Amino acid sequence: MAIKKQDYPSNIFNRELSQAEYDHLIDSDDDLDDSYKESGLEQLRRQWQLIKLIPPYQRPKTTATLADHIGNSKDPSFLRKIQRDITQLKKVIGDDLLVKRRGRSEEMEGYQESSAHVKQKIIKGRSISKMNRGNPMEISWGKSGPPIKAANLSHSETIAFGVLKQIGVDWMPDTMQEALKPYFNEAFEEAALQVENNRGVSSKKSASMTKKWLNKIRYLPSRDIVLITPKLSPQVEFNVLEALLNEFLLEIDYTNSAGMNAQGIIISPHALVRRGSRTYLFAKRRGSDGVKPYLMSRIKSAKITIGQFDLDKNFNLEERLKKGIARPDLHTPIELYGELIDLKFWANKETGFWLKETPLSNNQTVTDTYHNDGFIISASVHMMEELIWWLRSMGPNIKILGPKFLVTRVKLDLAKVNQLY
Repeated sequence: MAIKKQDYPSNIFNRELSQAEYDHLIDSDDDLDDSYKESGLEQLRRQWQLIKLIPPYQRPKTTATLADHIGNSKDPSFLRKIQRDITQLKKVIGDDLLVKRRGRSEEMEGYQESSAHVKQKIIKGRSISKMNRGNPMEISWGKSGPPIKAANLSHSETIAFGVLKQIGVDWMPDTMQEALKPYFNEAFEEAALQVENNRGVSSKKSASMTKKWLNKIRYLPSRDIVLITPKLSPQVEFNVLEALLNEFLLEIDYTNSAGMNAQGIIISPHALVRRGSRTYLFAKRRGSDGVKPYLMSRIKSAKITIGQFDLDKNFNLEERLKKGIARPDLHTPIELYGELIDLKFWANKETGFWLKETPLSNNQTVTDTYHNDGFIISASVHMMEELIWWLRSMGPNIKILGPKFLVTRVKLDLAKVNQLY
């Protein structure tokens, strides 16, 4: 039965609510009168939106912030609905949903307000009290994450996440891999359900068929030798990603390639790049010019610190990557790094056919030499140290014809190789 104003003594608006009156207002799905009623579908839709908006562990949001994503937190009646929704969700979900007052360490089993507070917001319809503004509710998922899946995958999404899992996400930071696990699990379950519906088989059989499907998909890297990815600190990884998103300063302890450790370096992170098994953080160090790469596995600690972010307006990630990540060699003019060069070389038949299928550039040309059992290949490529590595790795399968500085450089490197043998 809906609560009517006449059901209460006339002085209810001028006194504290009794505990029974308070409990009825908080725990009942009814409100003071019909003007506060809403359809069950409207409430369900709002609570579903809340579930999708609840942030992860240790990154709580206030009730007002969540309310602003859905409606208007400045509307006392709407904010109250959000608070009631959180209370109901807490009762259903339990410890997986953390609800607490800002500044308190204990978790609240359910949101409770004083009777005066309830009367102020529900009965009189006034603005949020000073107490609530100064000490608002904060909501987040618990350590184990959301127990409710807030996404129903479509058929194409199911296949996409299944394939993504199989081709691998090792190139992603660990925190991102962890975040994708629920979607991978849901993709498996959804695929199994689709097989069950489409083939008319048992759930056990459909799960087996789905696993078999995933095992049919593999990803192999290029011809490069696969190196073991160095372990990264999850906390370092998390703080780096947080700093990149918000343009925060980081204070890091870093060990260089010579094993020398530098502590308390203040950097402004600009970009994160994964190449093969190594991840690089491009950042500008306080007091230095330009952005340089820091190997993530050498960052022993990283914490967000206060200060002015030093944005390098001249930094362009795409242009920087054209120069490669490896340090320029002293035997190659430094001004050439990142520049387009006209690479020309002879390649044997096997290598030539391979490069026809996977060209070095859009303007690559392949000319059959006929008399020399191979091809002349020309392509415009960016000069970087990694290009030298690739050319050297081709060994007797190619012979560099130009440009001249590249011929000289590779000859010098191969002479050093000969001395080793």
